[in-house]
Formats: sequence, C-alpha cells, structure tokens
Amino acid sequence: MSMKYKLVRKVNPTLKKKQWYAIPQYSLRQAGDKTVRSAARNTTFSYAEVMAALSLVGEYVPTILAEGHTVKIPGLGSLRLSFRSTGADDIRDFNPRTMISRLHIVFTPEAEAMSIIREKTQISLGSVKDERRHFSSVASYLKAKGVED
Repeated sequence: MSMKYKLVRKVNPTLKKKQWYAIPQYSLRQAGDKTVRSAARNTTFSYAEVMAALSLVGEYVPTILAEGHTVKIPGLGSLRLSFRSTGADDIRDFNPRTMISRLHIVFTPEAEAMSIIREKTQISLGSVKDERRHFSSVASYLKAKGVED
C-alpha cells in the first residue's frame, strides 16, 4: 500500500509566484473498531479489553493535556498542547485572552515508530490539481494544457 499525494499549484509567499507542491491525499479514515481489531490481532487480549483500554486513554488524555502536561503513549509518541500568540511591545500590554489563539495538539512520534513508518511507507502520485480542475496524472494534465510530455 502506498501513501498518495496530490500535486497542487499555489503561490509561494516568499517568491510571489505559483509553484507545484505535493500535499497528502488521504484515503478514508479507518473506523475505530477496525483499529481496535487490528491492535488485538495476534495477542492474548480480546477486542473488548483493547477497546476498554483505549477508551480509558481517550477519557484521560484531554484532562491531562488541559492541565498543561505532555502525555506519552508508549510505542507511539507524545501529545502536548500548543497555541499561537500575537506580540505586545510592552509586557504590561500583554492580554492572554485576546493575544493567545489557535489552541491545538502537537503529536511527536517516537523515533522507533517513525522509523517503522518510514520503512513501510511508499509514496506515489494520486492526482494533480490546477486551479479548479483535477487530473489523474501529470501526463493527463500536460495533455489538457496542450504541452508535450
């Protein structure tokens, strides 16, 4: 199986000109029960035991993150909260209610997990998008534009 990417033409803000960029082209999201069944396969744990453990982690993690802690998930990586902030010229003018925004979760995978992912991932072209049109390949894009391959 391969990870597909889509080629998209958009403006490079530094160069102020359009360039081609690869962006991930995700397939359908795997259902949670399929994830649990896959995790329980070839173990002595039942589906219900794995589901219960993951459900407990799911209940626990948001509370710990909200308290400002980093959460480590063994074998996978760690999660932490982060945010964006606008600056203040004077420290007395800083207002966290208006100057802190875009709260989000940052995931940092364990080195071993990333190594396995890199080893198993093959990347291939999924499609090409120019303006509002989608093409199945670079060749079909070039043909539609009247450019020789």
